[in-house]
Amino acid sequence: MMQDSFNGQNPNTFSAPSVAVLLATYNGAKYIKEQLESIACQTYQDFICFIHDDGSSDDTVNIVKAFCETHSGHFNFVGTHKVYGAKNNFIYLLSHVTAPYIMFSDQDDVWLPEKVEVSMKKMKMTERLRGGGNPCLLECQSCRC
Repeated sequence: MMQDSFNGQNPNTFSAPSVAVLLATYNGAKYIKEQLESIACQTYQDFICFIHDDGSSDDTVNIVKAFCETHSGHFNFVGTHKVYGAKNNFIYLLSHVTAPYIMFSDQDDVWLPEKVEVSMKKMKMTERLRGGGNPCLLECQSCRC
């Protein structure tokens, strides 16, 4: 059953952050709180993290919902329904979120506090070098973030 809400809002009606962090979850209760906390502690705060769950059977959804309630300015639990895999989960999120910059997060990551800030600096530098209006992709393992 589809239970997606974007907290009752169209995701495009949130105050426009410069970064949308997309977090796809599935049975990640063991890791998810640490990842959510690492995203919340970013030095660059102009972001909203959108989280969608792929039908977890563990406590992932409860952990995510509780975290989103206490961090509602930056975290939005989109909902939970089966989309059959991480790829489809991210595609689902991409189809519902619009932002100038999009970052992807695995549920078992732990981000360094400067990850978004360093990524944005690298992205802006790449855009300046390549000219505005050209799409670019930054793979973060190569930029120590």
